Amino acid sequence: METIRAAYRTLARRHHPDAHGGTAAPEMADINEAWRVLSDPGRRAVYDASLRRQEPGPSWSSGSGPATMYQVPASAYQNERRLRFPLWPALVLVTLAAIFIFTAGAMKDDPSAPGTDGLLRPGECVVIEANGDAAEVPCDGAHDAVVEQFVTLSTACPIETREHRDKQGMGKVCVTPR
Repeated sequence: METIRAAYRTLARRHHPDAHGGTAAPEMADINEAWRVLSDPGRRAVYDASLRRQEPGPSWSSGSGPATMYQVPASAYQNERRLRFPLWPALVLVTLAAIFIFTAGAMKDDPSAPGTDGLLRPGECVVIEANGDAAEVPCDGAHDAVVEQFVTLSTACPIETREHRDKQGMGKVCVTPR
């Protein structure tokens, strides 16, 4: 590699446009192309393979210009020809999607009318089932009582309330009839 680099530098100094009063020597393009192919191990391997197959290689000494240069297959340029995806449109799209999701989530549930979740808490409405269990129902519909407090099975409810077993069997609820 050092021999190739030294030869490139020698030829580049000899044919550089600054050495010819600002006019580009036609050989300089061939010299640069040779350096580009031979300095890259991947391109050099392709070039060496073409020599083994007896394909015509670049004619650097002919002075015929870059049009007759050895063309490296597109597969050798995979890393160089990688398409760049513009990042800003993706960021804008993600931001708009996040705004849509949060807005749709905020508008989905009506906070004034919470649904039932099966867990009894003070202030929730219940229906007393045939077996005496208390089951949660929405307060805007038909209900038998309102939960005053939730107590364990060993605790008694206050006198002004009735006790019923929680439908899930977690304890007792003290309710006031409607």
